[in-house]
Amino acid sequence: MPELEEDGKVRVIDDFSASSVNQSFESHSHLVQQDTVLRGAWSPEMLHSPPLLAKTIDLKKAYKQVAVKPSSWRHAVLGYPDKKDGWTFAVSRSLPFGATASVYAFNKLALALLHIMVVKFHAMATDFYDDYTVFEFKPAASLLDKDGKKFVPFASQVVTLGVVLNLEDIWKGRITVANKPGRVNKICSMLAPLAEGKPATRSQLASLHGLLNFAGGHVLGFQLKPAVRMFSKALARGRTFGDELRAAALLALDVLKAARPRTLVARVTPPMILYTDGAYESGVATWGAILLDPLCGARWMFHGTVGSALCNYWRVHAGEPIICEVEAFAVALVLYGLRGVLRGRCITSYIDIDAARYGFIRRTSPSLCMSNIICLVTLLEAILETSLWYERVPSKSNPSDLPSRGALEEAVKRFGVLDKGDVAVSEHVLSMLVSKTYDPRLADAVAKAVRCEADLMAELCQ
Repeated sequence: MPELEEDGKVRVIDDFSASSVNQSFESHSHLVQQDTVLRGAWSPEMLHSPPLLAKTIDLKKAYKQVAVKPSSWRHAVLGYPDKKDGWTFAVSRSLPFGATASVYAFNKLALALLHIMVVKFHAMATDFYDDYTVFEFKPAASLLDKDGKKFVPFASQVVTLGVVLNLEDIWKGRITVANKPGRVNKICSMLAPLAEGKPATRSQLASLHGLLNFAGGHVLGFQLKPAVRMFSKALARGRTFGDELRAAALLALDVLKAARPRTLVARVTPPMILYTDGAYESGVATWGAILLDPLCGARWMFHGTVGSALCNYWRVHAGEPIICEVEAFAVALVLYGLRGVLRGRCITSYIDIDAARYGFIRRTSPSLCMSNIICLVTLLEAILETSLWYERVPSKSNPSDLPSRGALEEAVKRFGVLDKGDVAVSEHVLSMLVSKTYDPRLADAVAKAVRCEADLMAELCQ
């Protein structure tokens, strides 16, 4: 199956999933991914902060250079119908592109090559599949430059397997990471017809699923996961068009448009700690939250009552009880309410109901009400460049249980928190939470308002 890539290169993929070869493969030998710590004497040249440059060495036809063991040839037979109503068969004697076993086999060889580069030749390098990113400071970089397509010169920006690393501010303790030019545009052009409600082939959906997984996992985090889950469900059900696919495409487009290149800092910033809880008694839904920020010492408490219109919507579409929605709503409220101070922060969020926690972790839910909340949180994460990690806390150990039940004075006294009261939300946010399908106009209105306030606060704090 030929696939046209961004640079016009045609890559031939052998579909070993169609014949169930990939499904029958299992490996008990896994590589342990780890960082490489390089130690050595500090050169006096480093006192002048020379620019750090990098280049990517891409192995030419990497899979084709690795032979298949003769006893495994019977598992690498490719067949196709010919013009004479018969079949022609071919045996792949090098690693086929598209087989799961090829990935495991090649990664072991790739790691061995990296070991030789680092230990034998003292290179500052890392690898990802067949891409080897080599780092060197400017005074010595010219000694290692070569000519040729695969030997690009050292530069302050390097593209390694679809990811762009910007090293210009390395001495300021910052590295910027982004998807390579053309990748996001390609994904958006593939999503556009689906967003208009047009049908797609299973091959196109599978390709989109892989591209979104790769683009999101390496640069954005988990913000594209809801769309990826929707595409995965559509593929499993054999659907190639419909409202679910359209909503997935619209959400992915909004996340991609809202996302910016990520800046990684050298300092270790402690994560914020967020406890949230909800209560639903006698038809009234209340929520509470306690936020701890070790960086500035803030200890804030939030609490409020969920509006009757939102509760009625949840009762109609999710059924009683609605405690799961209330718990998830508390997380979304705090993120929205603190949009001005969360830029680039990591947050550990503690939730005491597994249904809500699993929904955020998997970025999907069979419930429309929960899906709307997850989409809102996903959008906020993308705009604020925030990363959340979800953990469970037993109900009896959850400090936010007190504000969720109105025990405000006790919470202030026991935990030394500052009562910040309720969180006001805009009409666009509420409309997004009660929408029967993903509405890009509402998402755009929320995104613009949140980004404007986050950018303003970032400028004021500089």
